[in-house]
Amino acid sequence: MKEYKMAKGWAIFIFIFAPLLIGLFSMPILLLFIPSWRTNETAEFFWFAIPVSIAMIGLMIAGVADTIVSKVILTDQSIDYKNILFSRSIKLNEIKGFRIDDKSLIIEAKTPGVKRIKISKYFGNLGELVDILASKYSDLDELEMGDSYQHIIEDNTFGFSVAERQTQFHNARLSTKVLNWVAGIIAAWTFFYPKPYLAAIIASMLCPIAAIVLVKLFKGLIHIEEKKNSTHPSVFLAFFIPSMALFLRAMLDLNIYDFEKLWWLLPLVALPLSAGLLLGNREFDWQKGQSFLMALVVLGITLAYSYGAILCTNCALDQSNAAGFHAQILDKDKTTGKTTTYYLSLEPLDFDYPIDEVQVDKVTYQRLNKGDTVRVLFFEGRWGIPWLEVRP
Repeated sequence: MKEYKMAKGWAIFIFIFAPLLIGLFSMPILLLFIPSWRTNETAEFFWFAIPVSIAMIGLMIAGVADTIVSKVILTDQSIDYKNILFSRSIKLNEIKGFRIDDKSLIIEAKTPGVKRIKISKYFGNLGELVDILASKYSDLDELEMGDSYQHIIEDNTFGFSVAERQTQFHNARLSTKVLNWVAGIIAAWTFFYPKPYLAAIIASMLCPIAAIVLVKLFKGLIHIEEKKNSTHPSVFLAFFIPSMALFLRAMLDLNIYDFEKLWWLLPLVALPLSAGLLLGNREFDWQKGQSFLMALVVLGITLAYSYGAILCTNCALDQSNAAGFHAQILDKDKTTGKTTTYYLSLEPLDFDYPIDEVQVDKVTYQRLNKGDTVRVLFFEGRWGIPWLEVRP
């Protein structure tokens, strides 16, 4: 018999930090019962903080208890798992195989109705247990990947002979690998250093279209969705990352003051792209809910792509004559997060252009001060979507 428990390092970590967190979350309760400790806490604070504190204290206590109780026992007859909530057991002759993901070792049974055992990777000597299982049972992920590849090799859609289908599979993997890498580089270029601007925008626009073309050319051998244990090459990165780069560029760079025309153009671009990818695609089984969920993901990405592509080209290709106004800076502001966005609050402008806050780049933001006067240029937009630009 072998017994496996939480790794000592993790157990010590939990035993030290759980009491400290319990003490921290006990403070609102102590403040409630010791008025002299209070500063300016309101009744609303206690209505919110007390339930949260009780819940977190309970969670910490449960974590400590689970660290003490949880264990895996391997005998000559079965493998057993116990934690504070439940116990599970699978007989050794009923084990179908195992899987390993980022967080767990999962043991599955052949017998219907017998629940799988999921063991956290924080257990000690788990590698030893994996070696024991691997010596007697199959890695189910590897089996499923083998089945997926065999299905491709046997599918006449991808070629008339096994050799032809193997060649198609090799070409599909190479094509997707190249396109995904190129798309990643172009997306990084577009997001971090889009110069020349129009070239970066057009390159990012072409990547998702190239992904759709590849899916169509390989007749379902290449997938959009990257599924676990599937050997079908995926172009999801080439479809997704440049679309997000376009969307973020439009959000960060442009001051659009009338979106009405955009809402008309958006479906005219997004819907044909989505339809071109989804319709006639063997990847999607419309009798399964998962395909509908993925279709919604595709629609969301094409909407983001269309938003960025329309607005960026609307401004980059605009050759209209600008209408100029002068305005005084009333205030400066910026929002920080993964990116920093800079704003200037301006005095009210002409009635035809009802805008009082504009987004600017970092250099312009640092150069200008409150009370300075700036020139605001209004453009018609290449696609009829009005936008503006602020210049010192």
